[in-house]
Amino acid sequence: MIVTATPRLSQILSEVWRPLLGLFVWDVVVTITYYVLPFHAPALPLTLFGTALALFLGFRDNSAYQRWWESRGL
Repeated sequence: MIVTATPRLSQILSEVWRPLLGLFVWDVVVTITYYVLPFHAPALPLTLFGTALALFLGFRDNSAYQRWWESRGL
């Protein structure tokens, strides 16, 4: 595959127009559904899940970095 230094806009759009169209349709469906059927989720479960996920990913990232740093010295 030949890759030019700076791709043209037409080349980029020819590759990404289908996923962009799909995301646009999905966004329109979600927005219309939100305004037709308003749904109010309680904030506490989402907050707890977000905090737990942040801690989990933080510890996981830290252990991966420690392993990388240790192997760097070998």
